[in-house]
Amino acid sequence: MAKRKAYFKEKSFDLAQHIIYIANTPSNENMPVMDVPGYMDNSLGELLDIIKERRIHFSIMAPRKLPQLARMFSLAGGNIVGLTLIQ
Repeated sequence: MAKRKAYFKEKSFDLAQHIIYIANTPSNENMPVMDVPGYMDNSLGELLDIIKERRIHFSIMAPRKLPQLARMFSLAGGNIVGLTLIQ
Protein backbone atom coordinates (compact mmCIF):
# COMPACT_ATOMS: atom_id res chain seq x y z
CA MET A 1 0.00 0.00 0.00
CA ALA A 2 2.85 2.39 0.81
CA LYS A 3 4.47 1.73 -2.58
CA ARG A 4 1.22 2.51 -4.36
CA LYS A 5 0.71 5.74 -2.42
CA ALA A 6 4.32 6.78 -3.09
CA TYR A 7 3.83 6.06 -6.81
CA PHE A 8 0.79 8.32 -7.00
CA LYS A 9 2.55 11.11 -5.08
CA GLU A 10 5.59 10.77 -7.35
CA LYS A 11 3.45 11.10 -10.46
CA SER A 12 1.73 14.14 -8.85
CA PHE A 13 -1.76 12.63 -8.80
CA ASP A 14 -4.15 14.18 -6.35
CA LEU A 15 -5.28 11.57 -3.84
CA ALA A 16 -8.69 12.00 -2.27
CA GLN A 17 -9.53 10.37 1.02
CA HIS A 18 -13.10 9.79 2.13
CA ILE A 19 -14.78 8.76 5.36
CA ILE A 20 -18.42 7.74 5.28
CA TYR A 21 -19.83 7.53 8.79
CA ILE A 22 -23.04 5.49 9.00
CA ALA A 23 -24.89 5.78 12.29
CA ASN A 24 -28.28 5.33 13.87
CA THR A 25 -27.31 6.87 17.22
CA PRO A 26 -24.76 9.49 18.27
CA SER A 27 -21.25 8.33 19.07
CA ASN A 28 -19.81 8.15 22.56
CA GLU A 29 -17.73 11.33 22.67
CA ASN A 30 -16.05 10.49 25.98
CA MET A 31 -14.48 7.22 24.85
CA PRO A 32 -10.97 7.50 23.35
CA VAL A 33 -9.73 5.38 20.46
CA MET A 34 -8.41 2.06 21.74
CA ASP A 35 -8.03 -0.17 18.65
CA VAL A 36 -5.97 1.79 16.10
CA PRO A 37 -2.31 2.23 17.13
CA GLY A 38 -1.75 5.51 15.25
CA TYR A 39 -4.71 7.18 16.94
CA MET A 40 -4.58 5.65 20.44
CA ASP A 41 -6.11 7.80 23.20
CA ASN A 42 -7.43 10.46 20.78
CA SER A 43 -10.89 11.78 21.56
CA LEU A 44 -13.62 12.32 19.00
CA GLY A 45 -12.84 16.04 18.84
CA GLU A 46 -9.16 15.33 18.14
CA LEU A 47 -10.09 12.88 15.38
CA LEU A 48 -12.39 15.45 13.79
CA ASP A 49 -9.54 17.99 13.90
CA ILE A 50 -7.28 15.49 12.13
CA ILE A 51 -9.95 14.95 9.46
CA LYS A 52 -10.20 18.71 8.97
CA GLU A 53 -6.41 19.25 8.86
CA ARG A 54 -5.85 16.49 6.30
CA ARG A 55 -8.78 17.67 4.17
CA ILE A 56 -10.42 14.28 4.24
CA HIS A 57 -13.92 14.27 2.76
CA PHE A 58 -16.30 13.41 5.61
CA SER A 59 -19.90 12.32 5.04
CA ILE A 60 -22.49 11.22 7.55
CA MET A 61 -25.42 8.96 6.70
CA ALA A 62 -28.13 8.58 9.31
CA PRO A 63 -31.87 7.87 9.23
CA ARG A 64 -32.52 10.81 11.57
CA LYS A 65 -31.09 14.32 11.76
CA LEU A 66 -29.36 14.26 15.15
CA PRO A 67 -27.77 17.42 16.60
CA GLN A 68 -24.69 15.46 17.72
CA LEU A 69 -24.07 14.18 14.19
CA ALA A 70 -24.56 17.68 12.73
CA ARG A 71 -22.01 18.96 15.28
CA MET A 72 -19.55 16.24 14.23
CA PHE A 73 -20.02 17.23 10.61
CA SER A 74 -19.37 20.92 11.33
CA LEU A 75 -16.29 20.17 13.49
CA ALA A 76 -14.80 18.16 10.62
CA GLY A 77 -15.11 21.18 8.34
CA GLY A 78 -18.57 20.57 6.91
CA ASN A 79 -20.97 23.35 5.98
CA ILE A 80 -24.13 23.00 8.08
CA VAL A 81 -25.90 25.70 6.05
CA GLY A 82 -25.45 23.55 2.95
CA LEU A 83 -26.58 20.42 4.78
CA THR A 84 -28.97 18.48 2.58
CA LEU A 85 -31.56 15.97 3.58
CA ILE A 86 -32.46 13.18 1.19
CA GLN A 87 -35.90 11.79 1.86
